[in-house]
Amino acid sequence: MRTLEDALILARLRIETTFLWMEDSSCRPDFIDQELVNSKLDSFRGTYVSIYCPLGVSGHIDHLAVRSAGVNLWLKSGKRSRICFYEDLPYAARMKDVDVEVETRVRELTGTCGRLVVLYRPMNSDGVRRKLFFGSRYLTQNNHSNLLEMHAKQMGQRCGEDYAERYVSSS
Repeated sequence: MRTLEDALILARLRIETTFLWMEDSSCRPDFIDQELVNSKLDSFRGTYVSIYCPLGVSGHIDHLAVRSAGVNLWLKSGKRSRICFYEDLPYAARMKDVDVEVETRVRELTGTCGRLVVLYRPMNSDGVRRKLFFGSRYLTQNNHSNLLEMHAKQMGQRCGEDYAERYVSSS
């Protein structure tokens, strides 16, 4: 169901995607077969400019598996592209000490990925409105609009803007 939601929302945003069609942890009896994921991703080697993965601040098993697969793909490609890690929302917005968690995950990844930098992408009120609108289209999730807006404001304060998103990138 989540993949279908992603496909609909990303198509509406005119973002070209490819899905691996892996079951969500809530629907499968055991762990993700990481070798199967890696073999599916091998066909994409060299066909992308950037790789975007969840940072894994929530510790969600699916997010960590996707992050691991993305890092493996990036390493196999010789680190020719940029790898970025986004905050897992709404999980990150719910965390009391999310900054500590982000720092911990960045340190974790530095051993594999080398130097990583934490960046803030400013957003105007229209960008936040669109993000909240599309986020609320996920029918399998509760509506977290208020929480996400508050988090975007907190991130905006970090870079002197009204709103922002935080992400981590290879240099």
